[in-house]
Amino acid sequence: MLVAMPVPSKPSRTTLVTPELGSDPAIALSELYALSDLEAWKFSDENIVAAALSIWTSVVYRHFKISVRRVYREVNSAHPLPDYLDYIFECIHDPRNCSSTRDRKDTGNWGTTNLQRAIRKCDKRRGVPDSLADVSDGSPPFSQLAFRTLLVLWCSVNHRPFHMLSDPLFLDIVHLLRSEATVPCPQTISADLTYLYNLASARISDWFSASENAFHLAIDGWSSPLTASFLGIIVFWREGGKLWRSVLEFVHLTQSHTGAYMAEKTLECLERFKITNHVMSVCLDNASNNDTFVRHLAQSLPNFDGAKSRSRCFSHVTNLMAKAFMAPFTSPSSKKRKTIANPTPPSRRIETANSEPHTEPSTGTPDLGNDSAESDANPSTTVDQGPSPLDSDEGMEAYDQGIAQAAVLTVLDRRQSVHQHSALNDDLQEARKIIPKITEFATKVHGKDHLFQRFKAIRTSLNEMIKSDKEVPTKYVATRWNAYLYCAQTHCELRPVIDVMTNTTTNGKDDMQLYCLSPTQWDMLNEMRWCLKIFEDLTLFFSRKETVLIHEVIPRLQLLRRQLELMRDDSSLFEVTRVAAEAALDVHAKYFELMRESFIPWVAVVMCPYYKLDWFVANGYLPERVWEIREAACTLFRKYTVNSVSTNSTHGDAYGAPTGRSSTNGVQQPSWMQVVDPFMSGFQTVTTNASPLLSIESYLSTPAIPRSYIDQADGLMAWWVAQEKCDSPVARMALDVLSSPASSVDAERAFSGGRMTVNYQQHRMGLDTFRAKMAIGSWYGTPLLQDLEEVLGVLEGRRTTVPDPLNI
Repeated sequence: MLVAMPVPSKPSRTTLVTPELGSDPAIALSELYALSDLEAWKFSDENIVAAALSIWTSVVYRHFKISVRRVYREVNSAHPLPDYLDYIFECIHDPRNCSSTRDRKDTGNWGTTNLQRAIRKCDKRRGVPDSLADVSDGSPPFSQLAFRTLLVLWCSVNHRPFHMLSDPLFLDIVHLLRSEATVPCPQTISADLTYLYNLASARISDWFSASENAFHLAIDGWSSPLTASFLGIIVFWREGGKLWRSVLEFVHLTQSHTGAYMAEKTLECLERFKITNHVMSVCLDNASNNDTFVRHLAQSLPNFDGAKSRSRCFSHVTNLMAKAFMAPFTSPSSKKRKTIANPTPPSRRIETANSEPHTEPSTGTPDLGNDSAESDANPSTTVDQGPSPLDSDEGMEAYDQGIAQAAVLTVLDRRQSVHQHSALNDDLQEARKIIPKITEFATKVHGKDHLFQRFKAIRTSLNEMIKSDKEVPTKYVATRWNAYLYCAQTHCELRPVIDVMTNTTTNGKDDMQLYCLSPTQWDMLNEMRWCLKIFEDLTLFFSRKETVLIHEVIPRLQLLRRQLELMRDDSSLFEVTRVAAEAALDVHAKYFELMRESFIPWVAVVMCPYYKLDWFVANGYLPERVWEIREAACTLFRKYTVNSVSTNSTHGDAYGAPTGRSSTNGVQQPSWMQVVDPFMSGFQTVTTNASPLLSIESYLSTPAIPRSYIDQADGLMAWWVAQEKCDSPVARMALDVLSSPASSVDAERAFSGGRMTVNYQQHRMGLDTFRAKMAIGSWYGTPLLQDLEEVLGVLEGRRTTVPDPLNI
């Protein structure tokens, strides 16, 4: 049924409306807006639209006539049942060419970007000016409360210091634009932030507790320039098919950072936000006592199965593999060599770092623990038990390098009886000088102006010989492994200039001949940088803005493993390159074996309908391992329905011997550059699910669905959401598992925001204010604090009352 009506003027949220069906009491429009589709079904279409317009603030809705469509299930029966509600947006000027349909419950979360695009296309089609720009007649009057609220959000979301509000030039700008505006003092804005945080936390806790979906956590540790240690807890959840993430809390740590203490503080946070029953998985890196942390956490979280529900940071695993590949091309410092024989993960994330800093020159890591920051910190609210950021970063770097070098030593021991070790040693001696030479050369050029100008002059004279647009080699900065790649890449591209500089005799400390590469070293460097490209693609995938999910990463890591295997077996490569590939494979095998105990990564792949169990068979997993994964999926499914019955029947030959892997050696590219995942390129058996999926056995018994079919359904999550609307317990399980993050990158991004927050001379900021600022800045723009209208609703009761201090 479709009932159309013109868009009314903005109704009040407090307007009372009564349902058309039943005898329920009247409720406010804001309450009607919060109801589920089935609960709102009894109200008229006019009231449902009015409830939405009382919440929505964007002017784009004036362009449309909004109506409600009621969708029924079992439409051919005598008594069809209500299913869900849609909003229909029809252009008031050109309804035939400009219309849109959205799920009622998702509309408020989607934003207005697509509607704005539709309006601009409509304006262009009709040959009229931008109608979105003409909003002067309907603009709301100036509100001092809204102005103050925007200042709170501006400082929180964009990490601006409160004292900027007292800047005389800022005040002049504000008064020029609005003479009657009163700019509050920094103390008032800080008090508003405290008030907003306390109220929003309570509202968000209630919102979380009402959710029926699983939540996932990514947890990491951070030592701030406030000389305090924090545990960053990031929460991931879904609304329909849309995934969300936000800082849940920055937990202040005041005791020795043991796994038990970390679990205790994490549980306090989860209990305060009422999500102890919702946590399904936790993503952690490889810190030393995360095992203890997970065991203690599992004792109080009913839906978290400890190690079985833990996922490891795949970004860190990829980083370790790349470092293992580069290890034969560099030489560790003397202090790093001590960790090679038995590298122990420093507890940078979960307990105080206990490793010695290495003795290599400064690599550009920001000094967040300088003396001025410590002296300016509030002495009443700071602690000194946590490690300094520089020490902890160096501890993790030393551990990573220890893992990488240990992998190389393992490979060399394995090859010693097969190859002529002396010949390999000669290659290694050549290779180990490559990365130190190219990084120190770039550091010299960037660090001394006369060398920089000399390099540019030679670069100009040899311009016709150089295809790159780079003026100078990329300087190495100790961030992640790909800094080596970019340094190596520009070194090769600018080789003619570097050859001139390193073959010219000079006197003094600036003798660049020290960094001259032999012809063999140049060949090794060029080969190394091309091989490193296979790691770059995955690293860039982790760096994207959207949350990277487990089911997206496992196949990519499997593809990376195949490429490394071909590289290891390629006799045309330098022996040292093949050793590097084998070392990276050893790191891959080590961490995949550690992840074997967890069910989350493997069940996530199973719940991709274009993979299922077929993916594991095609990738050479042993039949017993495929059976273990199947049983893990069935065990998890039992939690979603009491009617699920596990079958003990076998699949006969379905999971027999692993299939062989074929590869072709291309003329233009080496074989390891041509490897593709047939599942990712559309090679599947064609089938569809004609009926709702009611059991995991029925899902697993059918062949995989082509990925193109899933893409036509607007992607994997949307496909499962459609199944969920048919009351499929398999779909609910799939959506919960598939929303699990693949790395703790989002926690690290939050720490980056933390550094910005305590920059700009904000070192006197109290710890409670810092945590509130980080939380509000992350919550805003998500369903937790959707927009300015919602924040205003939280602050409407604030007058002159000074809020109590944060009690967290």
